[in-house]
Parts: sequence; structure tokens; C-alpha cells
Amino acid sequence: GPSGWTDADMLIGSSPGADVRLTPVQSRAQFSLWVVMAAPLMLGTSMAQISAFDIETYSNVEAIRINQDPLARPGRVVQSNCPPYPKLEISVGKDGTPHFTIAGRVSQGVRCGAHSAASCAECSQGHGKEWCNGDCKWSGSSPTSGKCVQGVAVEEKPGAFALGSERSQDKRECQQIWVKDLQGGDLALAAINWASSASKMIVPLSKMVKWPAAETLAHDLWNNGTLLQVWSSGSEAILILELPALGGNALLRLRHRGTTTSMADHPRSAAATSIGVLEEGDANTGINLVHVCMASSLLFFVAMLSRRYLCILAHRWWKRAR
Repeated sequence: GPSGWTDADMLIGSSPGADVRLTPVQSRAQFSLWVVMAAPLMLGTSMAQISAFDIETYSNVEAIRINQDPLARPGRVVQSNCPPYPKLEISVGKDGTPHFTIAGRVSQGVRCGAHSAASCAECSQGHGKEWCNGDCKWSGSSPTSGKCVQGVAVEEKPGAFALGSERSQDKRECQQIWVKDLQGGDLALAAINWASSASKMIVPLSKMVKWPAAETLAHDLWNNGTLLQVWSSGSEAILILELPALGGNALLRLRHRGTTTSMADHPRSAAATSIGVLEEGDANTGINLVHVCMASSLLFFVAMLSRRYLCILAHRWWKRAR
């Protein structure tokens, strides 16, 4: 909320030319999650090479409206069949230093230098200290008398928050639904299919909305706010979402049929489900966004050059003063 925001880092995007990029489907899935998590929307892509698809994604007016909703509620998982991720325990020392501990055993293996092993105890393989390097260190009075032990705690490693053992595809054959409460009573919903095959997801509305589920209007924000079919029987109501593999996603705004506000009262979403150009009338939004980001990037570049120039001058002055 206002006293602390979920900072999930940069949006990677799918534009060509980047060292790291996602597929178009995955980049839109990432944006959908960032929107519902109320995370800062910072682009980690070159504005000079950004694709039309990414512009459509990042200039979706209705999606940004959800991210910036005045209620400022964080997103939460309401449905998931994914295996649990290791929990992170956070504490603060007497001197104010933060401490991070990964709860439970994490079996991700270790780097022993030129080779790897399941644990530091297996690094040496009978060769003593010479084979105990990398993540491990030698504990003993001589190169042959002792044992190979953990040298760097898992929490202190670069990428400790992206454990390889927890990112294997077999642990991502699953789906999730995230929701975010909005001002006025609406509900934002993001559904993600992480699996390597397409999935038909059933969304039980009666467990998510506060109004009679059968009276739900479900707007598809990646398809210009199109209303989705709500299937109901008595007090029960569901949505059926067919999501493609490896990042297939949906971003919806759910509202009660009886509310006075409608999607028509807001600017039309610029999103499209296929790669293409922006809708006429919405193009200015995307173009303005690009201009702002390009100007920000240019200012940052100039600031870095100025800083480097001043450092060089200060270094020369210091050498002369000596």
C-alpha cells in the first residue's frame, strides 16, 4: 500500500534487440501480474527498439488504471495449483542490519569451482582442498586433512531469490489466479498459465466477488474491454478461460451488473490480442508514453556523462594538488 509497494523490478518486454527478452505472450503475462500486484511500472527495454506489441501492452489505459487505483491494495493469490516456493524469513539485527534466511532445506546444488556437486561435502571427491572452491571453502589444518563446507550462505548468493531448483519446468506445470480490490467495489483479476501446454481454467466467481456471482460483468482488458460469457446455475457462476502455454494470460475487470460505472465511461483500452498497431484514437497514448520514456532515458544518459566528466576533472585536480 502507500507505505510500501511491491517492487518486482523491471518489465522485460518482448522487443527485438534486447539481451534479455520474453515472448510476446510472456511479456503481457508479466505486465498483467505487475498491474494486479500494484508494482511500479518501469520499462527495462530500449525505447528506440520497442515493438508495436509492447507499446500496445504498456499503454493499455484500463490496465494502468488498475495499477494506479486510489485504493492502493496489493494483489493476492486466490487460486493456485503450483508447488509452494521456499519462504523467506526476514529479521533485523540490533544494529539495524537486515537478515534474510530461506526457511527449510533448499537442494539446488553448489559450484565447487570448475565442477559442481549436490553439496559441499561431495565437492572434494577425495582430492582434498584443491577441489573445494566456489560456493564452498576448506575447513582443516592441511590440504588433505579436513572437510569441504558451505562457504557462502544461499541467501548471500547473487540470485538467491531465483533459486534454480525452484524454477525447473516440472515445478511450473501449473496455473494461478491473482486478484486486486479496486475503489468502488470492482475486482481486477489476472490468470496465468505457467505450464508447457494450453489450459482451460475454471474461475469460480462466487468465491471471489462480494455481490451475487451471476450478476458479474467480466471485461477482457486485452480485448478492448469485451464482455466475457458468465456461466451461471443458481447462485453459482463461473468464467471459462482458455489460455495458451508458457505464459498464457487474461486480465479482467469484474464489476457488479448493478453499478452505475461502466467501461464505456472510461477511455477505450488500446490492447489487442494479436500483434498489430494501436487502435485509431488510442495511438496518441502509446506515442506520448514512448516520448516520455525516451526523454527520461536521454536525461539519464546525459546525467551519467556529466557525472563521469566531473569525476575526471576532480581526479585531475587532485593529482595536481598533490
